[in-house]
Amino acid sequence: MANPDVTPAAEGTPATADPVDTDAVDTDAVDAYPETSPGRRSARAAWWSLLSIPVAYMLGYLVWSGVHGLLGHSSVASLAAGIPATLIMITPGVLALRYGLRARREGEPGGFTPAVLGAIVSGYPALAGVIALVEMLA
Repeated sequence: MANPDVTPAAEGTPATADPVDTDAVDTDAVDAYPETSPGRRSARAAWWSLLSIPVAYMLGYLVWSGVHGLLGHSSVASLAAGIPATLIMITPGVLALRYGLRARREGEPGGFTPAVLGAIVSGYPALAGVIALVEMLA
C-alpha cells in the first residue's frame, strides 16, 4: 500500500515527504529553556558561591599555613597570616549574601536561603578572627 504523504518521484530521483506545517508547531513547548529573570540568575550565583565555600576554606588554610611557616611562629606572623586567610574564607559567603539579597530584591524568593547561609558561614571566620585578634592584643 502506498504512503499518502509521499509524493511520487520522477524516475532517478528519491521520493520526498510533504513539508511539516510550521504554523501548527507550538513554540512554547519547543522552548524548553526560557529566558531566565535577573532574580533567578542572582539566586543561581548565590548558590554557586555557597558551593565554593569548601574550596575557599582549603585555600585559606593553605595560605595561612604557608605564610605562618615562612614568617615563623610569632604574634606578628599570626596576624600577617590570619588576615589574608580570613578574607579568602569569607569571600564566598559574602558573595552568597550579596547575590541572595539581590535575588530577593529582584523578586526571586529562592534567594533568601543562600543569603542567610552565606551570612552564617562568612560570619564565623570573621568573628573568630576578631576574637583571636582581641585576645592577642589584650
